[in-house]
Amino acid sequence: MHHRFYIVSLSLILGLFLVQCSGGPTPPQDLIPPKKYENLLVEFQLLKSYQTMYQDSAKTVELRQKVLKHYHVTLEQFKRSDQFYKLDQSAEHKRLRKALQVLNVARDSIWNVKNHHPKKMSKTEKKIRDRYRKKQKKSKSQSSDK
Repeated sequence: MHHRFYIVSLSLILGLFLVQCSGGPTPPQDLIPPKKYENLLVEFQLLKSYQTMYQDSAKTVELRQKVLKHYHVTLEQFKRSDQFYKLDQSAEHKRLRKALQVLNVARDSIWNVKNHHPKKMSKTEKKIRDRYRKKQKKSKSQSSDK
């Protein structure tokens, strides 16, 4: 009798172990590509800052809808992708560090222009700044075309 109990217990434990090691969670069908997801993280952080500064939740919701529309993403799709990406914490930390770096470069760029103090930048910071400026020019040209 005890022998049978041990066999059943061992089988259950092995079954659970195999289920846990079977390749991890499956991504949602409409998963946002990593680069677009990183860009959305930056945009949403800017929206949080806007809402904190101006305390205007109605305008923040309107801006969030514009950001989602610009990236051709729904809020639900972003939430599903966000939940999936957060499962891999080390990769999520890398994405967040990258987003923070983009925000810092944008802030420093604005600060330097405002105070006329050009800062010596690393090659990585220059690449990020140039991508940011290119994206801003593209956004302006698309909005002026409408």
